Amino acid sequence: KKHIAIKYLKDSLETFLLSENIKNFDLINEKVSKTINIITMQDILNKAIEQRKIDFEEKQKLLSKQGVNTYLKKDSVLGAYKSMLKSVDSYFGLNYDINNLNLDIVEQYSKTISGTYVGHFKSIFKAANKKNDNIINWFDKLETTISQKFSDINKEINIFYYPEIENIQNSLKEESKYCFLALLYSGMRLDELASIKKQDVKNNCFLFFDSKNYFKKIIPIHNNIIDYINNKMEKLENEDYLFFPKCKGSSRVNTIRYEHFNSKPCFKNKKKTLHNTRSTF
Repeated sequence: KKHIAIKYLKDSLETFLLSENIKNFDLINEKVSKTINIITMQDILNKAIEQRKIDFEEKQKLLSKQGVNTYLKKDSVLGAYKSMLKSVDSYFGLNYDINNLNLDIVEQYSKTISGTYVGHFKSIFKAANKKNDNIINWFDKLETTISQKFSDINKEINIFYYPEIENIQNSLKEESKYCFLALLYSGMRLDELASIKKQDVKNNCFLFFDSKNYFKKIIPIHNNIIDYINNKMEKLENEDYLFFPKCKGSSRVNTIRYEHFNSKPCFKNKKKTLHNTRSTF
């Protein structure tokens, strides 16, 4: 990138002039060291990504010992970190020196990304600052305006309306239809419902761990779908998944989401996703 090339040219020229006119080589070496050993935004994000992988694996092991089905769990935060790295590359250019950052630059950049990403940047730079005082957490200095807090208070919630629900039911195959209804009647997340096995259905309820905070949940099965659920369980073994038992593997949730729902005409070209069953509930 042009601005990075200019900076290195200036630093190199300054170092050359110093070496020609000053015999204090310790001073020269110090300036060269500062020029070479810059810390970039990419450095900070890459370290955060590597640390996240270690932390997530350790967390999964602990949760697994406590009975949580971690087999289907994907690290959405890691995915966000990787997307943030691409965003930084696109907005700032490669190897962007953090010394070039200031509050105005961070404020402008923050307007181009989601609030979730801003929150991640705050925590990432906070961790980096603990290890190196020279890294300033500009993201933590961002202020939330009154407009940001309250301008969306009456925004329309994205839900499925009755005609859409009827159209979806009529457009899906039986198992997909009842999976959709189970989400609609329970407010469960897809990864939670996709993790339900025959052994997790007791007393006409789904028993499972919340997929974000991992506390135990008991959700009553709605009367409109209980007969279908009970009939389906008669054909399953205890370790079989209740919905789409033949769909296995670590990408099970994404496969279900795309093949059985998002790829269908009733979901295509719409702003609503399967996750909007939660807001509808």
